[in-house]
Amino acid sequence: MEKVIIAGSGCAGLTAAIYAARANLNPLVLEGRQPGGQLSTTTLVENYPGFPDGIDGPELILNMHRQAEKFGARFSYAEVTDFDGSNKHIRVKADDEWLETQAFIVASGASSPRQNARFNNHAGARICEQEDRTDLEHCGYEIRC
Repeated sequence: MEKVIIAGSGCAGLTAAIYAARANLNPLVLEGRQPGGQLSTTTLVENYPGFPDGIDGPELILNMHRQAEKFGARFSYAEVTDFDGSNKHIRVKADDEWLETQAFIVASGASSPRQNARFNNHAGARICEQEDRTDLEHCGYEIRC
């Protein structure tokens, strides 16, 4: 039984992993088809706090990945293919394996909202659909414990 599973490894997923790992929750990050998200293919990121001259996208992602690992986050290249939030514990299907967790964070970045629609109707799941939005509601996480 996992304490926290995070689907997505862009800035939102890695930030969640850092916070969860620092809280000694030993999160499992499912990186999926595009480890690092869109920033892993972006040459210059100019809108990330703390880098007034910008930073190379892959460099930012690698730094965040190392920081999350430093505090105890674990990583898998598995992709979430199904989700069951109807029981006491949340079940997440990663590739061909069902995993149980107490909390599930969906940090899918700029993935198609249709791909993430199956998560929207389940308690405990919130979607971060886009990493580069200007409103403050772009990544509201709710963890069901």
